[in-house]
Amino acid sequence: MQTFSTAQPAPPVISRRAANRARTRASIRAAVRQLAAGEAGLGRITAADIAQSAGISRRTYFNHYPDGLPGVLADDLAELLRPVAERLAARPAHEQPLVAAERVVAHGLPAELIDWLNRFGPQLLSRSGAYLHGQVWMRQTRWLAQVLREQAGTDTDPLFATSFAGTLVSLFDAAHRSASAEGARRLEPGTLEQLLLIAIQHCRQGWRFPGEPTADRLSFPCSR
Repeated sequence: MQTFSTAQPAPPVISRRAANRARTRASIRAAVRQLAAGEAGLGRITAADIAQSAGISRRTYFNHYPDGLPGVLADDLAELLRPVAERLAARPAHEQPLVAAERVVAHGLPAELIDWLNRFGPQLLSRSGAYLHGQVWMRQTRWLAQVLREQAGTDTDPLFATSFAGTLVSLFDAAHRSASAEGARRLEPGTLEQLLLIAIQHCRQGWRFPGEPTADRLSFPCSR
């Protein structure tokens, strides 16, 4: 069974160049949030709009985010998910990964994350936002897999981090879509967590059909 290390790495020393880069990226993310709050929404935001709002050139914008808006949104979301990933990585090493994820979610998700989903979620889940939605979550899966690989160690099966990250992101997206499908205009505190816990339970139980499984009803256990 794959586990996570509980050893905490020493905090990195941040150079002045890295600090300046972080400030510029933060100003770009803030500009996108501000622009997306307008009537135009995400669909009509241009690189020129973002650069002007952030007080930088278009060249600087693309130097930091070569792939444009999907990269900005993924970076913004990663910052909000980072505390969740850190809590997951800090769980006891003997815990099964899905049990650890379940307990982290039960602890609650950051309020800032819920605010982000309330702001961008409806646009990303709309038909016009399908491409952007897919790009953002693809990047989140890669980011989370990298976080898990770093925590689990170099001797970890590469598929462990990749498949676990993909599973968690898919469960999160399914819970978010389910909440949106219920017609709520905004996610209320605890709603997403409750749906995500249910989704994790389905995964832990192998997504079994109601009743006893039969030969023609396959289940795919995620955790033993």
